[in-house]
Amino acid sequence: MMVSKSGTLSITDQCGILGIHRSGFYYMPEGESTLNLMLMQFIDAYFLKHPHTGVVTLCAYLCLSEGFTINVKRVRRLMRLMGLMAVIDVKSRYVLHWSVSNTMGAAWCTAVLSETIALYGKPQILNTDQGSQFTSHEFQKVLTDNEIQISMDGKGTGNLSCTWTSKLYASQ
Repeated sequence: MMVSKSGTLSITDQCGILGIHRSGFYYMPEGESTLNLMLMQFIDAYFLKHPHTGVVTLCAYLCLSEGFTINVKRVRRLMRLMGLMAVIDVKSRYVLHWSVSNTMGAAWCTAVLSETIALYGKPQILNTDQGSQFTSHEFQKVLTDNEIQISMDGKGTGNLSCTWTSKLYASQ
């Protein structure tokens, strides 16, 4: 922990030196409820079997087949919380490989990338945003081990790869 309650400097001074707000030091994220996590597992399992399913169909499935009382807005919000990683060929805009997860961790993204390389071979260039999962050591190692050039969108710029992935996700 970088900020210490037992240090000689006050918490206010330590946070000031680090350039963080004290509220950020005290903040404890709550996370998702057990029900939402369970719903996301159902959505993930169903979506993997039926990848072209839309929000309305998912909502009907959860209500009729699984017995949940849920509306379309909640299904849409939960789907937005879930991570979608798609490897898209930029030239043809063909989706080579994709996966949905309720986390967007480095291990999952690395696994999706490795599966894509195993199925289609290595690309010359891979473009991502600057998310921590794509800048992680394990993700970068797969790129360097396969001699794949790394292209990352700059901070504050429009993310073209994110736009394509969002269009893919919205079309479902």
